[in-house]
Amino acid sequence: MEQLNRYKVEIIKNEDELNIILSGVGIIPSRLKFRAWHISDKIMRDVYSISPVCRHVALEMGELVVKDAGFDDVVLMQCSGRRDKHDRLIFEGDIVKVVKHGLSHVATVVYLPHCYCWYLKWGNDYNYGDFVADYVTLEIIGNVFENSELVEGENEI
Repeated sequence: MEQLNRYKVEIIKNEDELNIILSGVGIIPSRLKFRAWHISDKIMRDVYSISPVCRHVALEMGELVVKDAGFDDVVLMQCSGRRDKHDRLIFEGDIVKVVKHGLSHVATVVYLPHCYCWYLKWGNDYNYGDFVADYVTLEIIGNVFENSELVEGENEI
């Protein structure tokens, strides 16, 4: 399984908004969402806050409950801003069913920081066009941590 990006996070506050700087990504408005895979607990949670000074994240564990975790305890994944056919937000590390021109296959959503782009990866191929095209339907069917068997071989479905 391909290792997802670990982000170096810095916070910059200017007059208008708080921004998060991610290494290789540039300035990302703080309103963007992140989720995290807690490595030892083997759970996926939304990120409530990121503290670069203390090098930890607060994970949402339920109503009014958060859990602090160090940067080394989690894998951060950024939200792409795109939604699947069920209106669910698509994150880095999601496994999606891709339907294009009546054909379908399984792909993993990845962010390539050196290209500043979101891609769909299957096998050794990366495809930017299918991720952003309106004529392609995406459906989240899992993620690389909880459902890695879905991308083993990445066969057509």
